[in-house]
Amino acid sequence: FFFQAEDGIRDVAVTGVQTCALPISPADGLAELSGDFGLAPDQLGFVVIDTENGQVLAEHQADRMVVPASVAKLSTAVAALAVLGPEHRFETQLALHGSALFLVGGGDPLLTPEDLRPAFRRIKERGLRIERFFYDATALPEAPEIDPLQPENSSYNPGIGALALDFNRVLIDWKANGREVTALAVSDALRLKADAVRLVPSPAPVPPPYRFLAEGADRWVFANLQPSGRIWLPVKQPALNAALVLRRLAEREGVSLPMPVAGKRPPDATIVQIHSSHRLAEIVRRLLEHSNNMAAEMVGLSTAGRLAGVSPPNLAHSVGVVDGWIKGIVPEVDWTGFARANHSGLSPASRTTPRQMARLVVHGLVLVPDLVDALPSREIADAEGGDGKEAAEAKNASLAIRAKSGTMAYARGLVGLLWTHSGRRVAFAVFAYDDAKRAAFDATLDKRVPEMPATATTWIRRARGLERALLDRKSTRLNSSHGYIS
Repeated sequence: FFFQAEDGIRDVAVTGVQTCALPISPADGLAELSGDFGLAPDQLGFVVIDTENGQVLAEHQADRMVVPASVAKLSTAVAALAVLGPEHRFETQLALHGSALFLVGGGDPLLTPEDLRPAFRRIKERGLRIERFFYDATALPEAPEIDPLQPENSSYNPGIGALALDFNRVLIDWKANGREVTALAVSDALRLKADAVRLVPSPAPVPPPYRFLAEGADRWVFANLQPSGRIWLPVKQPALNAALVLRRLAEREGVSLPMPVAGKRPPDATIVQIHSSHRLAEIVRRLLEHSNNMAAEMVGLSTAGRLAGVSPPNLAHSVGVVDGWIKGIVPEVDWTGFARANHSGLSPASRTTPRQMARLVVHGLVLVPDLVDALPSREIADAEGGDGKEAAEAKNASLAIRAKSGTMAYARGLVGLLWTHSGRRVAFAVFAYDDAKRAAFDATLDKRVPEMPATATTWIRRARGLERALLDRKSTRLNSSHGYIS
């Protein structure tokens, strides 16, 4: 099938011609192509937009409501880079007030214990005695999890707040037939005991295949362990966990700290160390590349705080502030139905359309040129070509793509930028979504079960295959020499 555009691809002057987007019909080959992967055309929605003039080059069900999954992180990325700025850095402080030490969180999602090691070395060198230890996480609201509908032991759904350490997850390592079970905070250079996470044996067998079940905040019971193994668990109390892990680090550096308690830093406290995070542009690049939910939520919360002038009271309010700003920067788009349950897309309740997301990318490029570098890059091989030299060149060519993907049971999306062989840049959004199967999945959800059913993983594999086919095949690459998306 062809995405015909009279002047949308070739760099030529065209006069007296109205550029238009031709919707795709089953007769154009979409039904056959989607059928090859077990999907129907009405489960797909996509749009292609020229980033120079905003013209829609092609579309198919571009206004169909879909679950964006992690594609929603693009909205957070655009807002954060535009509102906070690419050079913004989050600060974490250690401060002294008398004999009291204060750990103050500033929303750094990439914080590790090593970042604050110099402060404890200074305290040791000065021979200071710390009699009280406080952690201050009041800069952002704290929540024990991102989405209440996710499996309770999924490490991608941790607690969030102003203080985070090692992505708010701990490694549970056990040996000796489960008699020695340890929770560890793991970073590149350190492994420290995570005292905030308590592990106790279950008085009764835990139904297989579960190894751990949550019993309140950061209390986990276990049973049916193999002789040895490991698993990642989410941290439910991130600020307390950060303070306790740093207490272990201080002990290693020869500094004795009492048990930490929550408390706000006095204004006249003396700074021991201020750790500045990576540039926001780098943080956004990493959170998009690795699709880190915790980082997206923390960045989104900070963005909402800047927009509102005050820390948002909760995650829902924060999303409302950011989404209101997004709708304001792209007013010509019909935002009906657009809704995000959080900043990361970790929720089946979120909704968007291909057109909304593609237009956001187009406008985001104007506001934040850094968005190009923040998008994950990928290359789509283009092994088809004409005869002779043209064919040889085409076989060694590739189609440059920078895009964010999103995956959830019966929902798959890819949104970003694509460059033609002539260097022309277009924004695109491709989604596959099965409403009925997703609704059935949600109706039978069991939070104790971490594994996705085989039927859902098979559907996702097919959706990804169709997505690749739409981009890989000559029928979906941008052909600059013929002036259409062929």
